[in-house]
Amino acid sequence: MAFSNVEIIENFRSYLRSGGYSDNTVKLYCDIAYAYILFCLNRGEFKDNCYINHYSDFRKRELANTTLNIHISALKMFYRSMQFNFTTTINIEREAIRTFAGSSNIPNVSSSDVNKFMKHINLYPDSSVDKAVIHLLYATGLRPSEIIYLGKSSFEIFEGRFVVNFYEQKKRRYRAVPFFEKESIDVVRNYLDSISSIKVPFPQIRKIQYIFANHSKSVNLSINPRLMRHSFAYRCANVYDLTVSELQAVLGHTNPTMSMRYALPHNDDVKLLGVKF
Repeated sequence: MAFSNVEIIENFRSYLRSGGYSDNTVKLYCDIAYAYILFCLNRGEFKDNCYINHYSDFRKRELANTTLNIHISALKMFYRSMQFNFTTTINIEREAIRTFAGSSNIPNVSSSDVNKFMKHINLYPDSSVDKAVIHLLYATGLRPSEIIYLGKSSFEIFEGRFVVNFYEQKKRRYRAVPFFEKESIDVVRNYLDSISSIKVPFPQIRKIQYIFANHSKSVNLSINPRLMRHSFAYRCANVYDLTVSELQAVLGHTNPTMSMRYALPHNDDVKLLGVKF
């Protein structure tokens, strides 16, 4: 029995929603799956070599590893959904579906680089939203996807500590993250006080990426939200002396091993651990 593209995509959409994925993720994954279906139709049926060819095409593009991994994750979920409801001829070996590995687990900027970047932000005269976004990610280690839905009511003072609360749609749980930088508290609170209650405080992911790219050029450093999260994890483990379980809770990881990967230091930070002579 043949299934239409619409039926396949709707099955995929239902499959993702049953897994608790956010609306934005569902839309993104479905768009990727639809583009992949068109790719397959131009070359025949859904077969192993079709996926491999698609994989090879993506390897040739000059895209960030994170972007490539999102596409691979979407297609993995797509095939799982196909097996969930439809009979397919796909039989791709596990090794054939790999993420685009690189130095994604090891930060390529040192603590001094991040400090240089933050000094530039503090001296930057314009755009309070730029400062608020960067200071929020710097002081809490949140992902951009976690701050775009925050409102003014997401922030509270709990026993004298400034805390941000939000709901993780994928894991279906509430999570609280405290601020670890006094200066960042002042920047974010001043920004929140300057806007109306009905305004969404923080921009969408692409705008956040643009903010980092724009300021990175000014200091000749390549710093993005992921590296800011690495820097936060490193400071939590080595400056604030958080335990592994505390670091895992703050970063929102299911596996503590992932938390320790984020806390890995840059080579320059490792050099500074030695004895001065």
